[in-house]
Amino acid sequence: MNDKISASFTLIWLNNPLDSIEHLELQRNFSVFIQNLKIFINKDECGQYIQSSSKQQRFVLITSGQMGQDFIPHIHQLPQIVSIYIYCLNKKIHEEWSKEYKKVRAVTSRTEELIKLIRLEHEKYNHNKVNELVSISCFKTNIEQENIINGFNGDFIYKKCLIDFLLELKIRDNITDDFLYLCQEEYENNQIELNNIHLFEKDYSSNQALLWFTKNIFLRKILNKAFYEENINLLIFSRFFIYDLQQQIKQNQILTSIEVYHSQFISIDILEKLKNSIGHYILIDSFFSANINREQSFSYFDYITNSENLQSILFEIKTNPSVSFCYSSNQQEILFSLGSTFQLLEIHSNENQISIIRMVLCNDNDLNLKPIIDKIKLDDNYWTTDLLLLGTILQQKNKYVEAEQFYNLLLNELPHDHSDIDACYYSLGMIAYEKRCYKSSLEYYQLSLANLLRKNESNHSHLGILYYMIGEIYQKKEQFKEALEFYNKALQIWKETFDINQINIVKCFNNIALIYRSEKKYSEAISYYTQALSINEKYLPINHINLGTLHHNIGALHLCLEHYDDAIKHYNIALEIKNKSCSSEHSSIAMTLENLGLVYENQGNFQQALSYYEQAAKIYRKILPQTHSNVIQIDEALRKVSSKL
Repeated sequence: MNDKISASFTLIWLNNPLDSIEHLELQRNFSVFIQNLKIFINKDECGQYIQSSSKQQRFVLITSGQMGQDFIPHIHQLPQIVSIYIYCLNKKIHEEWSKEYKKVRAVTSRTEELIKLIRLEHEKYNHNKVNELVSISCFKTNIEQENIINGFNGDFIYKKCLIDFLLELKIRDNITDDFLYLCQEEYENNQIELNNIHLFEKDYSSNQALLWFTKNIFLRKILNKAFYEENINLLIFSRFFIYDLQQQIKQNQILTSIEVYHSQFISIDILEKLKNSIGHYILIDSFFSANINREQSFSYFDYITNSENLQSILFEIKTNPSVSFCYSSNQQEILFSLGSTFQLLEIHSNENQISIIRMVLCNDNDLNLKPIIDKIKLDDNYWTTDLLLLGTILQQKNKYVEAEQFYNLLLNELPHDHSDIDACYYSLGMIAYEKRCYKSSLEYYQLSLANLLRKNESNHSHLGILYYMIGEIYQKKEQFKEALEFYNKALQIWKETFDINQINIVKCFNNIALIYRSEKKYSEAISYYTQALSINEKYLPINHINLGTLHHNIGALHLCLEHYDDAIKHYNIALEIKNKSCSSEHSSIAMTLENLGLVYENQGNFQQALSYYEQAAKIYRKILPQTHSNVIQIDEALRKVSSKL
């Protein structure tokens, strides 16, 4: 994780010199559950410490009555101050003046009562602090699904697939050493939580998941943060607990509909997104909880101070007995199953400018996600299985580090003969290729290929893709003989299933043509470009830019062979297509005009050459800086031709 989970609030104790046995006993009691305790005997130093602290820091203040009467007016308005407790001998006197200060929670003269109040403060603050980490994704059923993963619904689909993966992947172990290590690393400076982690390791059993989660100790905080930060590593190591908790929620499911409440701060941007999604669906990607008491939910805003970029909201949720949710161990809180989906009904503001969001718990069947998932698999040439869907989405979101972690974790978890092993290696090869680590990419592709060949599926469609990708890497490495060998193996497979592979065949022809062009085998290159053109003309619109590009490339090869008439013919077709499919100032048009000028210059038709060079120069000068190599090159061509007229 990027940042350690912070301890609870810092407890500040401002009093006269604390040397009595009673005060030392109080410190000892506080240290059992409070990680950070600061003691001051000078109110100026105390005030300076609070004011110099970050506005995200939170303090609970204990002060004597006499010092508090002078000190509280100066610090009460500071956002860092969450609560104030007055510990004094004369409770009645100090209750009177402190009434006007909202953050003064209690005035007490009893040691036992003060300890109890601070412990309750600690528990309540920790519960509310956990609620600060929440991620909300929206889903609309009435929008086009062209760019699924990076479109409006993309985050929702990704989170849903992440949750499905965590719940469906077979559990191999109970508490794992990896999970414990990551928790201990997270809380390395927090002895209280380290003790809790030790107890968890020693005492945890699967039928206690609900109890452990609602204790508001490290488990709840670290899981919510892992979901919020999309920490795939930690979530996978936590799945034994995630699975146990999900099962307990189902076993204790409430079978009646009730109304519950959840307080939260969210960004203004997220609130606007929610307002634009009324009638549609949201996903909260953690074990989302809610309070059965509406008034208690509003008290959250007293404990967590808002910032200028966040909006206070209260979710009012009507539950659905057909979807899993249950009471927590304290019976004051409802815990929804992981991945619960809600339909937004209404958003309005109350008199305190708190946004009230009404929503209802939904069944996943309402969303009909299957066609979307099928399209994601189709876009990946059906390499993607249900198990690998999350990795595919991570790749499409350009989350290559997380995707790499995901596939490596699967390779460690799956049996060596699992049907998805070859796809894991293939995907790691794709990631390495995107990172331009061609050596690693080739190694992964070869491992994937070896696994496929062991299955004795010589005509498997995935073999064609692997042969093609290996050919691409050899081409990048300028090992052209090996590249051609693998391209031809890919073509041999794809030609047997031409109807579904014509796009791949065209890509292969293009790359082979590039190799022959690099080797100055221009006639062979023309042959492959012509085959690509023939296929594209059958499947693409008549003025598609790809057709223009192919005609341009064929023209360039005829120019190299000094077949000037053929070059002019293909350049003119390219120009006609580009003028219809591109803007009039597109660099591709300038390039074709420049090449036509070169053909006419080589033919000795300098007037015609000058005309085309001038047209190209006009575009280049408009879209490129004067120092660009294309501008310098066309200016040189103009000078050269002009000198010959």
